Amino acid sequence: MQHIRHLCAGLLFVGFTTFAFAEDVAPTAASEIDTSADPQTAQSSSLKELKNIESRSGIIIISAKNSLEDKLKGLELGSDDYLAKPFHLSELNARVHAIIRRRNLDGSKKISFNEIVLEPEAKRVAVENRSLDLTDKEYRLLEYFIFNKRRVLTKTAIAAHIWGDEYEQVSNYDFIYTHIKNLRKKLIDAGSEDYIKTVHGTGYCFTDN
Repeated sequence: MQHIRHLCAGLLFVGFTTFAFAEDVAPTAASEIDTSADPQTAQSSSLKELKNIESRSGIIIISAKNSLEDKLKGLELGSDDYLAKPFHLSELNARVHAIIRRRNLDGSKKISFNEIVLEPEAKRVAVENRSLDLTDKEYRLLEYFIFNKRRVLTKTAIAAHIWGDEYEQVSNYDFIYTHIKNLRKKLIDAGSEDYIKTVHGTGYCFTDN
C-alpha cells in the first residue's frame, strides 16, 4: 500500500491525476496488478473495471516480475504496456505519454489544433499550411501542449516530460520559460494565434478559450 502511495505522489508531482480504485489507490493510466493470477480471476476483472471507467483509458501493468512470460501474460490480460520494477519515474512518465499519444492519434498520421497541424512520425509542423521549423525541444513542447490542450500544465510536469531525469538536477525552471518564449514567437510569426497562456504561480495552458 505504501509503495502505491509513493507512486501516486510521484505521478501527481509530474502532473497526473490519481484516483481511488477498489480498496487501493492506483494512478490514472497505471495500475499494479499481480500477473501470476489467471486471466479469469479478480486481476482480469480489475482491468475490465478500469476500461469500463473510461473506455479510452490506457493501462500499464507495474510488476516486480521481469520474465518474458510474465510480460506476455500481462499484455494478454489487456494492458497497453508492462513495466518491471525497479524503474525511474521519468520512464513511467514517458510510457504513459506514449499511450496518450497513441490514443490521441487514433490511427491518424496527423493531429491538429485550429490552424496548427503536426505530423508526429515525421516531426513536422505546419501553420496555415506553411512549414514551421522547430527545434526538437520546441516540437516536443508543442506536441505536449496540443495533446493536453485546455489543461493547466505545471512547470514540473512540462520539465519531467520534455527533459526526463535531467529536470531533477535544476534549481529553477527558467529554461522552460526560454523554450516556451521561443516556441510562442515562432508560432505567432508563422500566423498562429497566441494559444500559450501563462497561469501565474502554476505553469501554462494551451487554449483557444
